[in-house]
Amino acid sequence: MNTAGGRPRHANVPALLDWQERGFLRWALLEHYEDDDDFRRDLRTLALPGGDDQDYVAELAARYGLDRLKADEHHGDGIALLQGWVRASRRFGMELPLSTAAGFGGAVAQVAVEDRIVWDPAREPRPHARRRLLAQIDALLARSEAKAIEHGYLSLDTAPRLKEHVEWTYLYLRGQTYQEIAAAASTVRHYEARGVAIAVRRMAERIGLVL
Repeated sequence: MNTAGGRPRHANVPALLDWQERGFLRWALLEHYEDDDDFRRDLRTLALPGGDDQDYVAELAARYGLDRLKADEHHGDGIALLQGWVRASRRFGMELPLSTAAGFGGAVAQVAVEDRIVWDPAREPRPHARRRLLAQIDALLARSEAKAIEHGYLSLDTAPRLKEHVEWTYLYLRGQTYQEIAAAASTVRHYEARGVAIAVRRMAERIGLVL
């Protein structure tokens, strides 16, 4: 965004395509796997010599529900995802996040954020300038986020229900029942198993999962 002439001007933000939304939601789903100690432990075994045996990869995918992830013209299925992680980790000689190895997420909803930073040290003390500039940055991020959302981009920070439904989908893939998910989520508000089931099925369709 530029502020020439004192008036904010937004750069054009391209509309989010269906496959980009799917990639974003898959990336959000895989974030939960990265916080799963059991999954990370088993994932590391794939990088061991012989660990990427096709049958073992398929078994591991099935154990954690990733075999339900379908392929489309832009994304691989769950087995291809694990195989890609093995190749990337061996290539770089380090354990990469699964979402990074998947090759989607960061490129889905990037928005260029620009503004003019002005400070005259002779007239404004540094602490005052810092507070003013931080407020300016916060306002800039809020405007840019609002503009992106207008064009269909997703933000888990501003969509708590979306974030919750992605988490429910992960828990279901990991073997929890709709009743168990509803009971755990009801610490804040009451949820019925039927409502959780509907939300998970809708999210599965958006992500590209076979339940």
